[in-house]
Amino acid sequence: MRLRVDTAQLTFLVVAAAAPVRDFESGRAKVEDGVPLFSVRLVAMDPGSGDAEIINVKVPGERQAWFPASRSCCAS
Repeated sequence: MRLRVDTAQLTFLVVAAAAPVRDFESGRAKVEDGVPLFSVRLVAMDPGSGDAEIINVKVPGERQAWFPASRSCCAS
């Protein structure tokens, strides 16, 4: 299921290098519509409330040079 989430007031930081998403049964890297999937661990922060949560996000495409504490994966 895909949910619409308003992220306009949130800040995201990369906290771990991207890793290929693996198929549980075969162990092979997952591909969706011919595009590889990567899992990126982020910290989602709400400056208004001061809340923060670590989340894993699946990102399609070629592996990017995202580094911990980088905001490059979330630029709009």
